[in-house]
Amino acid sequence: MALVDTGDRGSTLLVVPKAPANFPIDLTKQLMTRISLVAAATCDSLVRAAGGIPRTDWPSCKMYINPPTALGVKQMHVHVQARTGVSAPVDDTFLQRAAARVHALLGGTGCY
Repeated sequence: MALVDTGDRGSTLLVVPKAPANFPIDLTKQLMTRISLVAAATCDSLVRAAGGIPRTDWPSCKMYINPPTALGVKQMHVHVQARTGVSAPVDDTFLQRAAARVHALLGGTGCY
């Protein structure tokens, strides 16, 4: 699932596996592959919600997992920080566009 980072509402979403895990090593290879796919689709969706087109020659997003010394939450999650040019906080319409794009790319029931 992808959640809005309330500390940076707009340019950062958190991709969180539903299965409990503290670190990437706790996940199966299949689940880590899925997390990677969802993080990439989330990046694409944020860029497109801002009216941009994801680039192939330059990173459209910064994606990272905090190291163990910087953990504030005991659930593994990937930070997806888009370079959208949209100032935070964004409005709900922006987030709905991003959610609809994630849904179109990955399927599922979605929540928006």
